[in-house]
Amino acid sequence: MKRLYYLTHDIDVAESVSKLLHANGISDWNFHVLSKDEAGIQKHHLHAATPIHQLDILRSGERGFFFGVMLAVVMIVLVSQLTSWFDMFGLIGVLGICAITVGFSTWIGGFVGMQTENYKIQRFHDVIEHGGYLLMIDVLPKQKAPIEILLMNKHGVSKAGEDTTLVTPFHHA
Repeated sequence: MKRLYYLTHDIDVAESVSKLLHANGISDWNFHVLSKDEAGIQKHHLHAATPIHQLDILRSGERGFFFGVMLAVVMIVLVSQLTSWFDMFGLIGVLGICAITVGFSTWIGGFVGMQTENYKIQRFHDVIEHGGYLLMIDVLPKQKAPIEILLMNKHGVSKAGEDTTLVTPFHHA
């Protein structure tokens, strides 16, 4: 899926865009609003961005997973070469320790991500901090052009970019 980003400084415009999108087949699951004005988003019955949209939990968790896998591979090689753990714990025991290592690394990565702004929305940070509203619309490729045409002439909202909904763990912001 593609994610289209639009910006507005007026909550009423965000609400009218929401109604327009709903009338054209975009559900709440595919439309999110991010702003510091959480009360306004709720009052206007807009679908607020989730922590997954706001924070870098997924990307950091994926990074932690990959580092955990690398650490587990190194552990297996070192354990098999330098110790007799395989004899003591067997293959299942060593793989269990590796699974714990991968799980812990993934958890640490996700925890780090909870402290970091999502890399996909960092470019909109200043606008959001100054009272703007970021509209995130997830569309299928065949929906992209009609939605862009629909919002092209909408007063008070401007296209701010597009991206994929896919989270890539080693993409630089």
